[in-house]
Amino acid sequence: MKLCLCVKLDDGLELSFTDKRRFARVRLLKDPTSVPPISELGPDALFEPMTLDVFT
Repeated sequence: MKLCLCVKLDDGLELSFTDKRRFARVRLLKDPTSVPPISELGPDALFEPMTLDVFT
């Protein structure tokens, strides 16, 4: 048996996830940045670009 998750958003966009090996976990969180392991990651380069000052 495999895990299949399909979510249809209000704007018609569909998000599908299939885990054939059954190793995945799916958690729906209001603020995923406050829960490990996401909260333990470093800064996101897309949202918090680094400057050269960080490396000097």
